[in-house]
Amino acid sequence: MLTREIRPLSAPNATAVVESPNLDLLRSAAVTFVVVFHIKLFFGGTQQTTPEMSDLGRWGVLIFFVHTALVLMQSLERHLSSFVEFIVRRCFRILPLSMFFVLIIAVLRLPVGHLHQGHFYSVPLPPSAVLANLFLVENFTHFEPAEAPLWSLPLEMQMYIVLPAAYAFLGARRRAVKAMFLWLLALAVGIAWMSWRHLQLPMYGPCFAAGIVAFALWKGHRVLSWQLWPVALGAVTLCYLLRPSLISSWLCCLVLGLLATMFREMPKGILRRTCQLIARYSYGIYLSHFILIWLAFEQLSHWPMVARVGVFLLTTVSVPVALYHLIESPMISMGSRVTRLFNLRSMRLKPSFAMLAPGVASGASYLLRAGSKKLNSARADTT
Repeated sequence: MLTREIRPLSAPNATAVVESPNLDLLRSAAVTFVVVFHIKLFFGGTQQTTPEMSDLGRWGVLIFFVHTALVLMQSLERHLSSFVEFIVRRCFRILPLSMFFVLIIAVLRLPVGHLHQGHFYSVPLPPSAVLANLFLVENFTHFEPAEAPLWSLPLEMQMYIVLPAAYAFLGARRRAVKAMFLWLLALAVGIAWMSWRHLQLPMYGPCFAAGIVAFALWKGHRVLSWQLWPVALGAVTLCYLLRPSLISSWLCCLVLGLLATMFREMPKGILRRTCQLIARYSYGIYLSHFILIWLAFEQLSHWPMVARVGVFLLTTVSVPVALYHLIESPMISMGSRVTRLFNLRSMRLKPSFAMLAPGVASGASYLLRAGSKKLNSARADTT
């Protein structure tokens, strides 16, 4: 999803990690794709085109999944002392802003549940649905997201449980081989899911696993010029949009994860600074842009188009910046203070793959068996 990893310079067991301008560009592209898609959708962009631009928003979210897995694996590498600390930090990072938007939507009854043929629609939000949205478990409780972009956040929250097991499995040696094994395992579970379709997470497992592959190869030698990185990102995007499907999304995410490790970092300049700023405020952009499109282009439909565009651009810049400094940054700091206050760093609860693997394996086995039974049943019905 969808939160840019904050890298504290004073982490006691942090390695010398610097911000990656290339990942900032990746994240900036992802949020831009999502915003452009929803603007296009509002103005009647449902006609089929080549490439298929109606899948641009989904591709942006898939890029977020690759990026999230990569930077959180890096976070686990820097914060080895406590699994609990990792989970607490992530909750303070992602939940406060999403809760803020859920409450605003529920209290004001904003019609931002769906966008169809240029009109926004609300979704039913009884107290149980609001509660599910607040804690990002609506995909388990079968309630609709209060705001359309919220659909991806429960998947990220659930990946927070899986990623520590993946990190423990990789260990310190032969990481690339092990990471590819995890991607193939996610692929097998995803294929089984295609015949079962009861949970969302297996559908996107290979996309998250592509970020794990990128993490395993991240410290390798970079041989290609940074200027080719935007070109490569554009090429993979085009490949996906030309043939958008579940299988192609898995393969394109893997290719993207592999490519992300091959280019030298972007040097200082306007592009680097722009991407850094967009990436910093991208979570606020992601959660606010849908409401801002509704406000500027539907609520103010009687205004001249120039004025409506101006309102949208002004709010798209100012609202995420304000949200970051008023909610995101203070809650990130509070998460750090909570971990220090309760001494979570000294709990030494490093995730053991030996302990977590049985649950992961049993879940994968269950999906495979369920998919096999359903496939056999379908074959029997046809014969």
